[in-house]
Amino acid sequence: VIEQYYSVLGSYADLTTSGDDFGSQNGPLISPAMFGELIVPYFSARIKRTKELAQCPYWHHTCGSVVKLLDQIIDCGVDILNPIQTSAADMEPKLLKDRFGDRIVFWGAVDVQQFLPRAAPEEVPEQIQDLIDVLGEKGGYVMAPAHEMQDDIPPENIAAWVDTVHNHTRQPS
Repeated sequence: VIEQYYSVLGSYADLTTSGDDFGSQNGPLISPAMFGELIVPYFSARIKRTKELAQCPYWHHTCGSVVKLLDQIIDCGVDILNPIQTSAADMEPKLLKDRFGDRIVFWGAVDVQQFLPRAAPEEVPEQIQDLIDVLGEKGGYVMAPAHEMQDDIPPENIAAWVDTVHNHTRQPS
């Protein structure tokens, strides 16, 4: 399928994506050793061939806590990780940026599970600014929701998020 798809798409792709959830709220769905044995050979071959054909960055979606798998995910060739589910165990933005930020782009991290639905609108700017400051330091961050936004998020919180981003001025690194 990859061969057929990219023989048509070819060099027109700016980004190629995949999605397989490797994590749960509490940790990886399988052990790092089993991930390395069962998933990595296929996943890395798939990414390598996709990059040969498309010659563009590889974006991967996986929900949950994947910090224990992230070295292997990066070594497979993933360039961009989505959605950075900060409400899952061990997915703290600072830890992720410090350990992996020089090797991967983070896409997401705005907590739409716990924070945005429950926060007061005046609490939102600080949380959003913290994500910009931590994950955006020296680049490598695309701000986006950590999942699909549901109807339990007050519109005022979405507006506060958008206003914070629009009012942010990037400081030199």
